[in-house]
Amino acid sequence: MNPILKGAALAAVFVAEVALILGLATSVSGKPTDVVVIGDGDALIEVADQEMYGAVSIARVVTPADAWLTIRAEGPDGEPAELIGATLVEAGESRDVAVVVDRDREPSSRLFAVLAADLGQPGEFEYATGYPEDASLPLGGASMGMAIPTDEGPDVGGMGESADKLMVTSDGPVIAGFAVSFYDVVVQISEAWIGDAHTVAPGRTIVVERVITPRAGWVALIRGPFLEGDENELIAVVPVPAGSTHRLEIPAPDDLAPGGFTAVLCVDLGLKGTPEIDPTDLLASPDAPYFALSYFVQVPVRVIR
Repeated sequence: MNPILKGAALAAVFVAEVALILGLATSVSGKPTDVVVIGDGDALIEVADQEMYGAVSIARVVTPADAWLTIRAEGPDGEPAELIGATLVEAGESRDVAVVVDRDREPSSRLFAVLAADLGQPGEFEYATGYPEDASLPLGGASMGMAIPTDEGPDVGGMGESADKLMVTSDGPVIAGFAVSFYDVVVQISEAWIGDAHTVAPGRTIVVERVITPRAGWVALIRGPFLEGDENELIAVVPVPAGSTHRLEIPAPDDLAPGGFTAVLCVDLGLKGTPEIDPTDLLASPDAPYFALSYFVQVPVRVIR
């Protein structure tokens, strides 16, 4: 298990405080109508309390079938409420799963990770909790096909429209609660900065003259046009401590080309000591990039010939 999880309040399956979820999925006869029952111990979620910007990091997920790992805000009664994010996880074990959350909604101080089996159209999100806000949540590379009620608050009848079903065991839903706090990545240039980055062709090392960061993080070397899209590729990640670091060295690829690489400063917000950076969508990474003057703290890599 990752060392960061030691001493943290790990949450797994079978949490009694989420009886509301099972209640919403129960018919008048008292039998579950919108759940799929799985064997005890067949699924679990492990997650640590964390800081976040635009995504949360789930340490470990085990599921017997493809499922949606959904993130739900805490309601006024302390129970899981509206959806704020979801991503598809494959059957088996997944580690360090990033789930993008809706940044337009201020998250509660406690969130819940909940598993729903992907039983409808494969890869199409078809799970509704009955909250009207469900339709606006961000999805991890999937489409949405669920029917959403338009009233204020949960609608028991709306849950029957879900093709994807809440996973439950004999002890209750597969769920994990965790505390979160918001970390603001918008900083002044004096607080977060990357100096000149260069390499001498045909050198194998990129030298960053100076890095300033308010807390421990990463300098990520990204190949591509440095636009949001699948063309970007994460080449290397080097840790940086809080404060000022002089002459940071990054291993360079063999095919380094002029203007083709960018060094980006990211903060370690997910699992501590584990780089969680998605070059195709930096804002969707648990380890988010810093912003200064409305843009990423970054610098292109110069090739000196």
